[in-house]
Amino acid sequence: MSNYLRTTLFFQAWILWSITTLAQSQTVRFSGAVTDPSGAVVVRATVRLDNRDTGESFRSATDNHGDFHFSVPRGEYLLRAEAPGLTLGKSPQAIALNNPITITLQLTIPAVANTVVVTATGTPQSLDETAKAVDVADRDQLQRRSIESTVDALREFPGMRISQRGGPGSLATIQIRGLRPQDTSVLIDGMRFRDAAAPAGDAQAYIGDLISVNTGRIEVLRGSGSSLYGTNAIGGVVNIVSDTGSGPFHGDLTVDGGGLGEIRGVAHLGGSALANRLHYSAGLGHLNVTRGVGDYNPYRNTTGNGLIDYSLRPGLILRGRLLGTGDNARLNNNPAAAPDSALPPTGYVPAIGGVTFIPNLEDPDYFRTSRVISTLVGLDHQINPLLSYKITYQALLTNRDTVNGPLGTDFQPLYRNSSQFNGRIDTVQGRANFLAGSHQLLTAGYEFEREYFESPSSDQNPDPIFRVNSNTQVSQRSHSFDAQDQIRLFGDQLQLSISGRWQAFDLSRPNFLGTVPVYANVSAINPPNAYTGDMSVAYLFKSSGTKIRSHGGNGYRVPSLYERFGTSFYGSSFTAYGDPRLRPERSVGIDGGIDQYLASDRVRVSASYFYTRLQEVIAFDFSGLINPETDPFGRASGYRNTGGGIARGVELSLQAKPLRSTQLLGSYTYTNSRDKYSQFADGTLQTPRITPHTFGLTVLQQFGHRWDAALDFLATSDYLFPLYQNTFPFSQRTFIFPGSRQANLSIGYTYSLGDSSRLRFYTSIKNLADQTYYEDGFRTPGRWAVAGITYSF
Repeated sequence: MSNYLRTTLFFQAWILWSITTLAQSQTVRFSGAVTDPSGAVVVRATVRLDNRDTGESFRSATDNHGDFHFSVPRGEYLLRAEAPGLTLGKSPQAIALNNPITITLQLTIPAVANTVVVTATGTPQSLDETAKAVDVADRDQLQRRSIESTVDALREFPGMRISQRGGPGSLATIQIRGLRPQDTSVLIDGMRFRDAAAPAGDAQAYIGDLISVNTGRIEVLRGSGSSLYGTNAIGGVVNIVSDTGSGPFHGDLTVDGGGLGEIRGVAHLGGSALANRLHYSAGLGHLNVTRGVGDYNPYRNTTGNGLIDYSLRPGLILRGRLLGTGDNARLNNNPAAAPDSALPPTGYVPAIGGVTFIPNLEDPDYFRTSRVISTLVGLDHQINPLLSYKITYQALLTNRDTVNGPLGTDFQPLYRNSSQFNGRIDTVQGRANFLAGSHQLLTAGYEFEREYFESPSSDQNPDPIFRVNSNTQVSQRSHSFDAQDQIRLFGDQLQLSISGRWQAFDLSRPNFLGTVPVYANVSAINPPNAYTGDMSVAYLFKSSGTKIRSHGGNGYRVPSLYERFGTSFYGSSFTAYGDPRLRPERSVGIDGGIDQYLASDRVRVSASYFYTRLQEVIAFDFSGLINPETDPFGRASGYRNTGGGIARGVELSLQAKPLRSTQLLGSYTYTNSRDKYSQFADGTLQTPRITPHTFGLTVLQQFGHRWDAALDFLATSDYLFPLYQNTFPFSQRTFIFPGSRQANLSIGYTYSLGDSSRLRFYTSIKNLADQTYYEDGFRTPGRWAVAGITYSF
């Protein structure tokens, strides 16, 4: 960055800060009482206010008299109130707070939940208002279903394909609407979570390690989100939102254990202090799987997550979050196709473990350790009811070390080796919201991102000539600007949103230890910019409870540092296969649908059609299309831009509350996903791992005040996946793997210890029918169970 630009940005920041410190946010008092349907006061009910324009959230809890109190900046809010088994109407209520208000909120028996989401537009909206396909799983639902990790929470959502190669902690992927794993953007509290050292620059390497310790809810946006969230959001966005805490001091302690040799402990707390100016939440968990699948897949994970925000004065909030996770896992050999003698000569091969393919086998000296630290600080300032801004900085550090030795079957290294993948991403994000009239919100943002990738590799070869001791160090910076216009008309029945984003890149010259710098002139390369746009519209017919919606936009994925500067070291030799000239991946997608309330709002059904075209992607080519004589880096194989494919289909979903004690969540997805260039040796164009038909069902049932149960069921059609032989001629064959037919059952019993504390005893049985199921040839757990106890206060 030039000195001129630094000086300009400094003075702009100084001017903005001077203006904001002189401006005083006007506040208003909002108070009242919460009652149940009979008119009796409700103690410890939760009352929430979400500012529709700034995104700020405020939470309070009723005292022993059923009263609550807020002092918040003037503006328009979405109001929610809830208590166990009760809620404030079907939808969050829009309320304008410009003068002091005292009100009585009467809770009723809830119909279908219509919560507040932020991922669709970056600002709070009720589900009835959003024009995009969004699903939510809150903390209460996750606990009742005995959900331990993020991937387990997403399996039954429409449009989702979750794959996990084994038991807890194994490699997992998230695919939305038939697209690739790298087409899903993962956010934590609205900020990108990805690995700068991953081959595709995504979060795939760490998805399986995200256990739930302080999760407030998980939001899933299906459809392009790149204009708001940048790279990787081609297929959709998964936003993991931390618990906001607030209210009286509360928390829970959980201990459980059982099958696979699992032992788990989680502590979670939250609350407020200093006259409700300080809100905090924290969670700490440890998961120890002593045996794992096949008794040779141990896994350990320790995760902590803490969130805090402090109101310096009304309308000016300083916030921070610290997330850390560390794990250790034993890895296995990759599955392999059986010899030709055991396979049909042509066509697809039925996947039969131990017959047509060899599942993953034990490798006793193959391990992976990984660490993640994410630090976030931010400042939210509402200058006046019309203008607000927020500034956020996040530092994300990732580290993976894979160690392998000579033990095990198939091909093993002669000497113990280590391959590290270390990444760091620093992100600074500024965003301003301006309320241009009572029904139009304008948003503008700037983002600076710097990512760094380091990959040291070594082995214990006693011969120094052939000993591996290499290191690759590369980095890039990017600047992006985005803008959004949200319009609400006709009494908020019509919702219109238009957004766009521009991103430019600045590459630095990489460093390689002990090799010829083939990328010596890379700093002179100016990679192409990325441009995206997005538009969504929805109209709600309030009289019939019908909403029609449409969403369209284009997406992109930034070439990863690995794709730009990928290298291979063997002994003293060096091979380059990255290309710093790569263009960003591009896509265009549309979706539309209808949401309908039925049976006095106790049933909501949704139907969506989606279509996504990958216009240009990045692929690894080893077919000879790269000519080493004309390639500026002398490559014979490596990454290049090529054509993509298409994914289209239909999503159906059901959310029903037939009884006060019963909740049903169901979904069906049909996906037709085709690549332009085959990933199979036989030319098959169907996208690997995608199941054409997926059905999911979740039933939550309360039996009186003490017993509860949750049933999750997932059924998928067969899918295709390629496997290579591990003996000559090392051919690749296309296998048909049977789909999943798995049900999980959780049962709990709650014993009250007083007004504010209780014990919950529970058991959870996974894979009830004991299905033998393989993901990409890896064995997954059969029937197993855990039992535990939670103390809540």
